[in-house]
Amino acid sequence: DKKQHPKVLLIGGERAVAIGEKLLNQIHFRNQIKMQQFHEYREWYLEQIKWYEQKHGGKHKEVFSVDSTFVGRIIGKKGENIQKLRQEFGVEIEVQESHQSWTESVITISGETPEAVTKAREQMEYITESIEIEPEQVGWIVGKGHANLWDIQEKAGLQYARFDNKTSSIELRGLRQQVEDAKLMVHVHRDYLSVYQDMSNEQRTIAKQFAELDRRGGKKGGGKKGAGRGKDWADNDSDDDHPPVRSVGRGSSGRK
Repeated sequence: DKKQHPKVLLIGGERAVAIGEKLLNQIHFRNQIKMQQFHEYREWYLEQIKWYEQKHGGKHKEVFSVDSTFVGRIIGKKGENIQKLRQEFGVEIEVQESHQSWTESVITISGETPEAVTKAREQMEYITESIEIEPEQVGWIVGKGHANLWDIQEKAGLQYARFDNKTSSIELRGLRQQVEDAKLMVHVHRDYLSVYQDMSNEQRTIAKQFAELDRRGGKKGGGKKGAGRGKDWADNDSDDDHPPVRSVGRGSSGRK
């Protein structure tokens, strides 16, 4: 026997049967066809997703944004920088313009291990950050002739570290880890300002005590030479044996 398709029996008045037939043919059956097409497309897309996951499922991915001005530095001449990272860490790297901001670019890194992806990102994620400085701390942190900033820039490996007079802030520009290292140097150096201020106050107190002893002893010009003047350890503009303010950071003891 040939397989027969199911039939629909409509019972009712002539007009009712005619309306029911139209509803079935023009609405129900048409929608059923569309639903069937949808399910067929759905199965196809699920198969594509499954194939993609099998091919790329074992990879790890990170996505981040950088200022578009860094893209040339990241890619390098004829793409040599980005190609070097691909070979060194075994990752795939894509650089695209951001759809949300024309001043930013989006970088996507994917690789077999999260460690490889993270290491590649550390070599590409350039940032710019500012640290506000109190006016009375500027001389101490920036240093004479900006010597301290030059030293921080060199030790952290920054692209640059510069002071903005208008905003009284230090701008740090470089890879994220470099900027974080430089921020730590600035904060540590700033924290030592109060220590050297206390040293200066104590030195002045000692000098006054020496002067008082000289006065009581009836001496003029006696006592330890220079005891009447306390050294201002926190005066970063002084050339008179002030503490090694340029030794902030790791490694070397400052520029000679």
